[in-house]
Amino acid sequence: MRGHVIGLLVFSIIAWLAAIPAAGAGNDAARENSAGEAGEARAVDFGREIQPLLARRCFACHGPDKNEGGLRLNRRETALGEIDSGNRAVVPGKPDASALIERIRETDESLRMPPEGEPLSPKEIELFRRWIAAGAEWEQHWAFVPAKRQAIPAVQNTKWVRNAVDAFILARLEAAGLEPAPPADKPALLRRVYFDLVGLPPALDEVEAFVADESPNAYEQVVDRLLASPHYGEKWGRHWLDLVRYAETNSYERDGLKPNAWRYRDYVIRSFNADKPYDRFILEQLAGDELPDADRGTIIATGYYRLGLWDDEPVDPVQAYYDEMDDIVRTTGEVFLGLTIGCARCHDHKIDPIPQSDYYRMLAFFHDLDTYGVRSDQLSNNQTDISPPELAAAHQELARKKGALREQMLTIEQAAIVKMPAPDQRKTEGPEREQVLAATLHEYLSAEQSEQYRTLKQSFEELERVKLPPREMALSVNKNRVPPPPTHVLLRGNAHAHGDRVEPGYPTLFSMPDPQIPPAPEGAGAAGRRIVLARWIASPENMLTARVLANRLWQFHFGRGLVRSSNNFGQLGDRPTHPALLDWLASELADVPGSPRVATRGLGWSLKRM
Repeated sequence: MRGHVIGLLVFSIIAWLAAIPAAGAGNDAARENSAGEAGEARAVDFGREIQPLLARRCFACHGPDKNEGGLRLNRRETALGEIDSGNRAVVPGKPDASALIERIRETDESLRMPPEGEPLSPKEIELFRRWIAAGAEWEQHWAFVPAKRQAIPAVQNTKWVRNAVDAFILARLEAAGLEPAPPADKPALLRRVYFDLVGLPPALDEVEAFVADESPNAYEQVVDRLLASPHYGEKWGRHWLDLVRYAETNSYERDGLKPNAWRYRDYVIRSFNADKPYDRFILEQLAGDELPDADRGTIIATGYYRLGLWDDEPVDPVQAYYDEMDDIVRTTGEVFLGLTIGCARCHDHKIDPIPQSDYYRMLAFFHDLDTYGVRSDQLSNNQTDISPPELAAAHQELARKKGALREQMLTIEQAAIVKMPAPDQRKTEGPEREQVLAATLHEYLSAEQSEQYRTLKQSFEELERVKLPPREMALSVNKNRVPPPPTHVLLRGNAHAHGDRVEPGYPTLFSMPDPQIPPAPEGAGAAGRRIVLARWIASPENMLTARVLANRLWQFHFGRGLVRSSNNFGQLGDRPTHPALLDWLASELADVPGSPRVATRGLGWSLKRM
């Protein structure tokens, strides 16, 4: 564990980090208030300063979804082109010739842009002017560029640095002219690591022992012990359960219970305690029933799909089914990829390059999943028998014996019923059947038949008294639709308005070829689509998965992620405060392609080693 644990000195400087802008920006706020020459000299950061302004204030009318006046500002080539008026909104190097500057400066409210909300502030207008004056350069959104292994920065105060993370942080502090806070004393340090790793305070005797321990690896020994504690999984499992919308009821009107949801909760806790590699953790939840080595644990993991809201009496069952699918697409996109894919359910994403067709291509991966249930059968689709083989065999044998006896009894009963008066015959077809048979059955049977019936009934009652341990059931994916139904783009998200048909595919912003998924063989229990998606998400080549996880680790350790909008790495999300550190953490965690690593140092998606 030593050498891989983040130095706890980081805790004492987190408050300072929040006040420091991104690398290379320095004291931007102070510079903005300085003389005009100093402000003019500082380069405008397109990704941090211009792109968020365009997304918030301009894209509603001039973005991916609309181009009012012939202007689209989400791409450089369209922003620089001629608009309907014959002018050009952006003329690189010439802000005074750019219609954009003219309209955002306009004092006439009927002409000023943006037409709704408060006008842009003088500072925002000046940012646009300086950006255009400098050449109006665009840059690709940081999260849509593959992560690269970052060099550990050089620092002046080398004695303060204990590991690479310290170096990244100290480099930023030194660039801002700041000194690190002093180290925490030993009691404070111990309380911090206890709350951080197991969510509980140390006992007094543990504090006293740690203070008295002068060995150089006293802290590392505490970390190792806490990582091995069962409370570690309980603490860190809670974070994951929050992300995947864990609940033990369905919400909606009757808020019925989700039977055996606790098994998924315990699966998550066990996974964190066992330090299950994160890529395997992904595979089990998204495709645990499709894995070659599927077992009761991986089946329980597919409870992920059954945790969302469910209406047991929808007005429109078809629309309700697509609402269930939407919950899965949104959760998967945000939790694993940090993308708000759900915004494209009804139309092209208004900010990020996610067309509506991408949403339904993503949904197609899940289209073999059946609904959670129906009012008349709320268990068959979401409960799987995971009993041990010997228990399952005992239940099957008992059911076989009871069924055989019951079939013989029904044959004798039917022989008597055909001799009964019509009114009694009709009663045996409804809830009064048992009453009629108890009162009159033997009147219509021969002595031999009566004796045979009594013997069969006695044997049946003896089997009824056999008490086997209950079957073990899990909230999970149980029934799938194989082959899946065709997937269509739903116009405006309306389940009854089918547009173009689409096949499973990754979001186009990843520039990945469409997966080739062979048809499921006859008798298959699943379509084989979800395992393809899961393997792509869990791949080190995926440019977002490791970044999103590394950011969540930072967030859950320190209260705020390096990307504060931890579910949204898109263009309306926050940019990372320390982009180089985030990419270094991601490559450290997952060994992203191109990382010059020593094989023995690879963390292999291990959260505890991280």
